[in-house]
Amino acid sequence: MNESSAAPCSPRVAASAAFLCFAPVIVSFAVAPGARWPEYPGLAFHLAIFAVVPSLRAPEWARMAGYGWLFLDVTTGVLALNHVPTPSPIRCGSAPTSSPASGS
Repeated sequence: MNESSAAPCSPRVAASAAFLCFAPVIVSFAVAPGARWPEYPGLAFHLAIFAVVPSLRAPEWARMAGYGWLFLDVTTGVLALNHVPTPSPIRCGSAPTSSPASGS
């Protein structure tokens, strides 16, 4: 077995850990909409997914794309936890603008 492609743990264990971290986030949408505490298990979910990516039967470019997505998503989660304003350079999309009608 090639050591560079070995998964750090069982894919089943990593996927289960990711699910257990993500379940409270889904429940929070109904129980406490707009709460900040779900960001923490959501961040743990993304970190657990880092252990799932190497075990995927996919081309190398697809695994690298997965790592890239995880890196950007974890970065935006950390920015949200630290109250960085929404139109930061790392966020995807354009900054919100006010419409001309609302300015009058």
